[in-house]
Amino acid sequence: MGNLFFLHSLNLGTNSFYGEIPLEVGRLIRLRDLTLTNNFLQGQIPVNLSQCSNLINLALDNSRLEGPIPFELGSLSRLVTFSLYHNNLIRKILTSIGNLSALRVFIIENNNLEGEISDAISQMTSLTDFQVGGQHGLSSSKSLILLSSSNRFTGPIPVSLSNASSLQEVEFGRNIFIGNIPINLCNLKILYRLSFTNYILGIGFDDTSFLTFLTNCSQLQYIDISKISSRVHCLTQFPICQSN
Repeated sequence: MGNLFFLHSLNLGTNSFYGEIPLEVGRLIRLRDLTLTNNFLQGQIPVNLSQCSNLINLALDNSRLEGPIPFELGSLSRLVTFSLYHNNLIRKILTSIGNLSALRVFIIENNNLEGEISDAISQMTSLTDFQVGGQHGLSSSKSLILLSSSNRFTGPIPVSLSNASSLQEVEFGRNIFIGNIPINLCNLKILYRLSFTNYILGIGFDDTSFLTFLTNCSQLQYIDISKISSRVHCLTQFPICQSN
C-alpha cells in the first residue's frame, strides 16, 4: 500500500478489518481522504499520519483505537474533518490541535479523554459548531464539532472559546465540567444551538445569569439546560423567563 504514491483517496469504511493501522499509510503523501470508519481496528493512531500533509478528511471513528491523540497530527494544516468518535482514546486534547486552523469538523465523542479543554480550541477560527456532549451528526449546510459526550472533561469552560466567532453550535453536556458559564459566549453572533445538559453550575445565586446575555445571539433557535445543577428552582427566576 505504501507504494501507491499518487493515491488521493482511501475509503475502507464499514468492513470487518481488524488489527492496527499499517504504518505504510503514512507514506501516502498525496492522500487527501482517509476513511477507516466502522471497523475493528486496534492499537494507537500512527504518528506518521502527520506526514500525509495534504489530508483534508481523516475519519477513524467507530473502532477500538486506544492511546492518546498524537501531538504530531497538529501539523495537518489542511485538515477540515477530523473524526475519532466511539474509540478508546485517552488523556487530554493536546494544544497542538489549535494549529488546525482549517478544521471545521472535530468529533471525539464516546472516548475516555479527560482533563480541561485547552484554550488552543479558540485558535480554530474555522469552527462552525462546537459540542462537548450530546448526539453527533452532520448536515449538508453546516459542519459539526463534538468534543464530546461520554468523556471525562473537567474544569471550567474556556473563556477564550468566544474568539471562535464562526461557531454555530455549542454543547457541553455529559462531562464533568463545573463552574459558571462564561457570559462572553454571547459574542457568538451566529450561534443557533446552545446546550448545557448535565452541567454543574457555580454556587452563586445568579449562576444562570449568562442566559440574560443571550439576547445578543439573534440567530439562537435551540437552548437545552436540562439536568443542570443550579440553586435557581423557580422558573420565573430564570433570566430568559423574565420580562424586560
